[in-house]
Amino acid sequence: MEYLYDANGNLIKDANKGIIEINYNFLNLPGELEFTGNKRLSYLYNANGNKIRQDVILANLLDKRTDFISNVVFISNTPAWINFDEGRVIINQGAVYYFTETHLTSQPRPLPDYSGRGQGEVQQDEMNLGWLDYGARFYDP
Repeated sequence: MEYLYDANGNLIKDANKGIIEINYNFLNLPGELEFTGNKRLSYLYNANGNKIRQDVILANLLDKRTDFISNVVFISNTPAWINFDEGRVIINQGAVYYFTETHLTSQPRPLPDYSGRGQGEVQQDEMNLGWLDYGARFYDP
């Protein structure tokens, strides 16, 4: 079977993406995605259901940690960007770039596109997912 869903309609298996199992927390949000090849994505949320941490785990070792602290994003304990209503400031190896939402595609992006597409979604690039994270649900375009 390529896809499996739980009683709430949540995807719990996707053979096309190599997802063996997706576990959901008590808020019905994805807590952990297990992949073939001993790979995992793990998520931590605050009490309001806002994602505050994402871990990429390869062979049971932490490979990358992304912390979402208010409008500041840290990757592996290093400031990566700051989100604003009008766009974001990207910090990359000492250089700072400012992007507005309307010019994201025409500007160089040194980091993955976590800015969304105007509806609050975040691009989920880890493990080649290509999903959009809307907070409560992931969307696979």
